[in-house]
Amino acid sequence: MAKTVKKQVIKPVKTKKEQRIERQALILIFVFIAIIAAFLTAYYLPKSLKKPYFEFHGFKVYAVQLAGSNMIFYNIPDVIFTVQGLEYKNNVVIRNDPREIEKSNMSINVNDIFFKTMPLQLWMSWNSEEMAKIYEAEIEIKKFANNLNIPVGIIPLNLTWSCENSSTEKRTIFLKTTNTTKIYENESYPYCITIEADSYDNLIKACDSFVIEWLLRISK
Repeated sequence: MAKTVKKQVIKPVKTKKEQRIERQALILIFVFIAIIAAFLTAYYLPKSLKKPYFEFHGFKVYAVQLAGSNMIFYNIPDVIFTVQGLEYKNNVVIRNDPREIEKSNMSINVNDIFFKTMPLQLWMSWNSEEMAKIYEAEIEIKKFANNLNIPVGIIPLNLTWSCENSSTEKRTIFLKTTNTTKIYENESYPYCITIEADSYDNLIKACDSFVIEWLLRISK
């Protein structure tokens, strides 16, 4: 019987360059699969396993959607404050994400004497030409002051008011829209603060920045 001769198949030898490209392609495929898997895991992870808050300077911050709207507020529950030996415990609620505010590195030039001592009254004031939206910025300050039982009032538009009217018992915060965004105290009257921004939305953020600074200086 005739013997069957098997043909030997000679496989082409890959060059080192081709082998390296092949390895890199496999690595990229594995990385891509890992990214997709991580995304799907995070997206479909049961809410019960997800943290309902994020950490900010040791505080737990909860993003809360206002019922019936797309508006998000940020709630820091059960904050303990100490001012002049008195202790307060309340929730702090702000409009903007504190992480984004911190990234903006907003200029704040306010002495400890304003934050760490208690006035009898805090007055808010602005130019009569400002739009009604400025009230939204004022509310951010008022909410925090209420946590410390500080009465907050608004200066009537027909009443002339300046930093000279402020004192340790009666403090003033002026709000205004300008070309810059910053927070600073009057050089001669440390109980008189100006918060200014280049838009009303940024003015709200500036007021939130002021609140966060106040929070960090007096909380435990």
